[in-house]
Amino acid sequence: GIPWLDPAFFARVTTPFARERLPNLNREDSTSAVLAAGTGFVEALFYNAEEVPWETRAHWVGAFFMQTPKDRVLAMSRPQDPTKLLEQAKNGLPLLIIGGREDRPIDTSVVVKEMESQFTKMKVVWIEEKGSHAMFYDNMEATMKAITDFMNEEGKS
Repeated sequence: GIPWLDPAFFARVTTPFARERLPNLNREDSTSAVLAAGTGFVEALFYNAEEVPWETRAHWVGAFFMQTPKDRVLAMSRPQDPTKLLEQAKNGLPLLIIGGREDRPIDTSVVVKEMESQFTKMKVVWIEEKGSHAMFYDNMEATMKAITDFMNEEGKS
C-alpha cells in the first residue's frame, strides 16, 4: 500500500487506467455503471483474472461493493497529515515498497520516486512474474520472500 494518501499524491501515483475508471466507480446515480466499472476494475487487479477461481473473484467484487461510493471516495481522497510519519522516515523508519511490473492501477515507480526523498531507509522489490496489483495473490511466494527478507534484514540492524 501507499504510506499515506492525499488527493494530489493519489493523482500522481494512479495510472491512466485507474483515473479513467474512477468516475464510474464512485457514481451514485447508476448502479449498472458502477457494477460494470467495479467488476472490470477488480478483475484488472489480477495478473490474469480468468485463472482466478470464480468464487475468489466473486468475493473480491462483493467486498468492493460493500463500500458505498462515498466510502470509496473517502478511502481514495481524504487528506491525511503525514508529518509524524515523515519525521520517523527521516529518523530511519524502514519502508518496504513491493511493486508489481503488471500493476494496472498504481504506478509503483512514481511511488518510489515520491518516497525516496522522504525515507532514509527504503528497499524496493519488483515482482517481475505475475506482478499484478494483487501480487500477494498472483505470486504469493515472491511477495512473501520480499517481506520475509526485509524483516530478516531489519531484525539484524
